[in-house]
Amino acid sequence: DILKRMEPTQFSLPSGPAVKDKNVTRQRYQQRAAERKEWIYNQALEEAIRREKEGSSRKVTFKIKYDTHFGQDVYVGGSLPALGQWTPEKALRMAWTQGNVWTATIEVAPDTPNFEYKYVISTHGRHDWEYGNNHVARLTNTSGSSASSSRQPVTLSGNNTQPIVLDDKWGVGGI
Repeated sequence: DILKRMEPTQFSLPSGPAVKDKNVTRQRYQQRAAERKEWIYNQALEEAIRREKEGSSRKVTFKIKYDTHFGQDVYVGGSLPALGQWTPEKALRMAWTQGNVWTATIEVAPDTPNFEYKYVISTHGRHDWEYGNNHVARLTNTSGSSASSSRQPVTLSGNNTQPIVLDDKWGVGGI
C-alpha cells in the first residue's frame, strides 16, 4: 500500500479561471516591468543630457567695487542674452556684498568665443553706462579661473568646473 501511494501518478496541470487570472496577472506584471524599465531609461537619459549641458557651460562671475548712493543699483550689460544684449532694462542685476563689491554670475555656452560688457548704474529708472571702452572677454579651453580687466581684452580660461571670476575696475574696459 505504501509503495503504491509513492508511485508516480500522472499529473494534469490545473486549468480554469484561476489559471487564466494567473496568466493575465503575469502578462500585466511583464508589461508594467517593461514600462518601468523604459521610464528608468528615459530618466537616466534626461539626467545624462542635463549633466552634459551643465558641464559644458562655464560660469562667469563679474565683480566690481563701486560706491553707490541710496536708491542706486549696479547692473552688468553686454553682448550676451544673459547680459541683456546691450539693453539696460534687460541687463543683469548685481548683488551688493560687503565692502561695496557688486557681484553677478552667468553661465556661458561653450561655443561662445568672446563677449563684451559694461557696468550700468541704475537710479530710479535712469541708466548710466560705465564710461570708457567696453570690457572684452575671450574664452579659451586652458586651465585657470580668474582674470582682471585692463586696456587689453581679457582671455578667460577654465576647465568648465570652476567659475571664472572677472574682478573689474570701473572705467577700465578693453580696447
